[in-house]
Amino acid sequence: MVFVFITTFFKTQNRHILYLLYNEQYFFIVFHNYLFCFPSTLIIYLSNS
Repeated sequence: MVFVFITTFFKTQNRHILYLLYNEQYFFIVFHNYLFCFPSTLIIYLSNS
């Protein structure tokens, strides 16, 4: 089983957009996050046997 977690943060009117890629399905979540004031991209790959 391979778990792929991709989070992309974009600064848009003090809001960040979280993109979650899991099982070839896109989950769109918009939330307020004041901890990050800069665009950042985090890619985490987890694999379990």
